[in-house]
Amino acid sequence: MSTAEFRNLAGRAGRPGAAESIEGMTLVMLPEAVSTTAPGQRAEQSKQVRRAAQDYGDLLGRLQAEDDGGEVNSPLVILLRSIAQRASVQFGLRSEEQFLSWLEATLPEGAGANLGGVSRTPADQLGDSLDELDGFLLAATEELRGVEFTGMDGARAETVLRDLWQRTFAKVTAAEEAWLERSFVKRGRAFVERLYPNQEQRKRLYQYGFTPYIGRRFELVAPQLVDELKGASEYGAWTAERRFELVVQLGERIRAEPGIGFRVRNTAGDQLLLANWRGIIGWWMQLPRAVAPSAELLRSWQRFVTENIEFKLGVAVGAAVAGAWSANAGILATPTLETWRATSGLPWVAFWFRELLRWGTLDPFVAFALSQGIARTREEAANQRGAFETWIAQEGLGRNAETLIDPQRFLAWQRSLIVQRDAAEAVRGVAAQLTTADGRRAFYEVRPIIRNDGVDWIDAAGYSVARSAYSAALLTAHPERHDYSVTSLPAAEVVRTF
Repeated sequence: MSTAEFRNLAGRAGRPGAAESIEGMTLVMLPEAVSTTAPGQRAEQSKQVRRAAQDYGDLLGRLQAEDDGGEVNSPLVILLRSIAQRASVQFGLRSEEQFLSWLEATLPEGAGANLGGVSRTPADQLGDSLDELDGFLLAATEELRGVEFTGMDGARAETVLRDLWQRTFAKVTAAEEAWLERSFVKRGRAFVERLYPNQEQRKRLYQYGFTPYIGRRFELVAPQLVDELKGASEYGAWTAERRFELVVQLGERIRAEPGIGFRVRNTAGDQLLLANWRGIIGWWMQLPRAVAPSAELLRSWQRFVTENIEFKLGVAVGAAVAGAWSANAGILATPTLETWRATSGLPWVAFWFRELLRWGTLDPFVAFALSQGIARTREEAANQRGAFETWIAQEGLGRNAETLIDPQRFLAWQRSLIVQRDAAEAVRGVAAQLTTADGRRAFYEVRPIIRNDGVDWIDAAGYSVARSAYSAALLTAHPERHDYSVTSLPAAEVVRTF
């Protein structure tokens, strides 16, 4: 195995989405002893044990040689060096003092004009790099402020960031470059004192989840998203076409915004995808009569949905909704279904919007059924809406637009299903008559074959063991999910064992 193959394999341990933490462990299993007792094979297995140990030792040696020969850099160090190098070229900075003075006074837009996009001009890349550094500083200062429940001034920021630097990988990899620490701390103090002095603004920008410059751009868009959602209070009663219009309107609000909007590669194929973004959303969200992609385009459409619809549009709307809730919530308040609408001032579609994008549906009930495992496909979930609306009518809850997509109603309906299931599962056995079995065994593991005049219970070989009357309570709506056995003593009976 090459070192590149091993690093690729080991790198999967701890990868986000593939593990429960940000760290992982790679276990290498080697044979240490001969396992066979056959004399003719012992020599060959001994050779295999020695060869495996030798190969592993050789791999470790090659990995060590590569590490000794290369420089290991912290991403923070790379970012700071990049900013310093680009700033010195663009602004003619010749000393550390000049650089630190520039660092204390310059917002990202003071370096470049086309930020948050895909610009490759040095000035724009410098501005984007500054914004990335500010995003790190914003997270560090706001996280600590939230823990300490105190304000954050320049002096406190300097102390916090100096202590933070001492704990970073950047300190280890750049121990000989003290100017990096000074740059980090200077920018951090200026970030709090001069560049973003308003504490409430810093709090809002942090809650959005974007870098500060992009967050300021987003603040101009967020009220528009909220207004669109507020106008959708009848979403639960709308047709699929009208619901789709809301998705398109929200997409239009953000699609061209730098750092927030849709982004594709600068290729002919990807540009066609961007031009057809409405058609792609219509297909993904199962708009009636939407055109599906050809087999050749399926993967590129799916990629566009993941990167731009689920992520870009979902994050933007989610941040706007979270901002609306936070604006009216108390400092220590946590969202609950009982208070969410009153606190946010938004209709239920705002609550559901990211789930709609995730599951590819315009119907919140479908998203709910899929997320709760009540249904396995969108079609199966849609077929269960009738049962929910029947339950709504039986409970006398009315059919207004908000009731039809109220998550509290969905949960109450789900609980009623559990009660029905528990009542059905209270019946766990019915009388039976043995057929080909003679009853000498105490029990037989069986599966049901439902016929017009009853149920045949067969064993694993396909032989009929017993026969019983049909019992819906015993079989339930999904007999394939249960285990059954026929007991012969004291009398023949079919029992649901799982």
